[in-house]
Amino acid sequence: MSMMTSFFVAPAAELPNNKLNEGVPAAFPSVLCGYLDEVKVAILDHVLTAKDPKECMKAVASPVYTHDVSGIEVFRLGDDLVKALAALAGTSPVEQGKKWLETGEWGRFGRRAGDQRELVDMLAAITKLASTALATPTHGLFLWVCP
Repeated sequence: MSMMTSFFVAPAAELPNNKLNEGVPAAFPSVLCGYLDEVKVAILDHVLTAKDPKECMKAVASPVYTHDVSGIEVFRLGDDLVKALAALAGTSPVEQGKKWLETGEWGRFGRRAGDQRELVDMLAAITKLASTALATPTHGLFLWVCP
């Protein structure tokens, strides 16, 4: 069973007005990814903020949107993680990507050490979204997960 995820920036108040079960609206800046889920985002939170892993898991335990039929869920990334990601914007987050890849069980999602470049590129793209989210106080950075 495969999974599709997308990070996106959107006005938090407008999320309920969108048909998120049909995907991330094209008007929202987004990055599509096929191998990250909320658990991997919690691990990234731990890597970048040094928060307790259990606290990081709690942060992604409650979706802000759930579609009962499709199973699609949307999670809002926490402020500390968004700030940590935005702080990396404009850089090549090689060290952070390497540490992220070394943490957790990437094997079940098909990631290998040789995939570090792809993961770093994805992380760099997410940092740009985080900067966009921080620049507009009414917006948040979200993770859309389709099982």
